[in-house]
Amino acid sequence: MIILISVLVLAAVLVVTLHVEHIQKQKITLEQQKKALAPPGIMLSKINTDYYQGKVIGHVSCPRIGLDCDLVYGTTDGDLWKGAGLHDDSSLPGFATTPLIAGHARMYFKGFANAKKGDRITVKMPYGTYIYEIVDSKVMNKFDFDFSQLNEKNHEAIFYACYPFYKTSYVKQNRIFFYCRQISGPKVLDDVHGNGHTQAVGPGVDRGTLANFS
Repeated sequence: MIILISVLVLAAVLVVTLHVEHIQKQKITLEQQKKALAPPGIMLSKINTDYYQGKVIGHVSCPRIGLDCDLVYGTTDGDLWKGAGLHDDSSLPGFATTPLIAGHARMYFKGFANAKKGDRITVKMPYGTYIYEIVDSKVMNKFDFDFSQLNEKNHEAIFYACYPFYKTSYVKQNRIFFYCRQISGPKVLDDVHGNGHTQAVGPGVDRGTLANFS
């Protein structure tokens, strides 16, 4: 009888132990899945931000509209002959605030004439790949653009070109803006101005100047 009770006790202990091990394994698996799904953070101090006007800093593409060009730093006319230009008053991809990216409507950004909601634009940076989806577009006078929106923490990007896309006999005053939400890409964490736990933001912008092209 004593032997039977001992066997039953041992069996019960074994069942409980196996059950606990199973729960622990499930917990570890769930944690691993969460880590795999979450994009890894990139420390700001690890990113080379030694930029100058016209320097190639990445690549922009969207096969459906034929977009495929380098991303350079700056939006002067000389910069935009090299590719799309990241406005130097805006943020890098991966920041919590908004990158503002320009392009010549009859050159690298001519494909935007056929862009529509849902199109996805890929921006490849040395520290990560970012995918943005077009959610809206708007045409406005170049002097009406509100630069303060670049300070908002919204995980978006704005691409723009002069408008209309075809050649005109006058200097174009309008710009077309494509507002995009970020679909994927690693966060840039600020360990330069903070403790490395919060996402980096761009330099505060109140006023600026859009690329003056025609």
